[in-house]
Amino acid sequence: MEIPADTNQRRPKFAAGILQRARKRPVVTIAALLGCFLLAQLNYFCPLLRFGSSIANDVALLLVFFLPWLGLRYAFALRKWWQTAVAFVLLVPVLLISLLGGILATIEVGYVISTGADFWSSVQHSTKIEMGAYRVVADEFVYGGAAGGEAVELRQERTLIPGVLLVRRLETVDDAEIASCRVVGPDELRVELRLWGIKPGSQGGPDQPIGSKDSEYHLKRFLYF
Repeated sequence: MEIPADTNQRRPKFAAGILQRARKRPVVTIAALLGCFLLAQLNYFCPLLRFGSSIANDVALLLVFFLPWLGLRYAFALRKWWQTAVAFVLLVPVLLISLLGGILATIEVGYVISTGADFWSSVQHSTKIEMGAYRVVADEFVYGGAAGGEAVELRQERTLIPGVLLVRRLETVDDAEIASCRVVGPDELRVELRLWGIKPGSQGGPDQPIGSKDSEYHLKRFLYF
């Protein structure tokens, strides 16, 4: 099926129109880019949306770190030199953060592509419990390398469209491992964790079981409502 010639011509014109509006309103463009950067960082630390693929999440995070540098490009589109100077000074802290984050994200992406495993943390065991329209995932992972530790992360996931997930982090518990996960009722889940640590009065040595944590979660069909 042939695409009409006018449709092919509209696409470049539409893209050119967006770029032209961005150049005419550099302050709005810079604010929008920094807003997207901030929202992406909040989504990283307090996940709301995720891709179904770990490498896709890492690549998306890497691309996000380019947004402040794109904002710097539009800072030079400001009409007066002092406006450009003020914008540059305000952008410097964000640019330094994005530079450091970009380097770390590049290391992570390269390591995942070459080995198939995360560089900064590795999942030792994952339990997935399907509960109708959503699922609960319990990951046991090691973070921080030799100087790090172990933890359990519980999160609820629901597929919005294929490959894109709505996510709600239920809890993260350090120095723990999963003992059992079971459904106890409609939208109700009970998770028992085995806690590890150094017992009071001991002279150090390897971690030992020091107790357990039994939690019951009352879940929502759409995660947040």
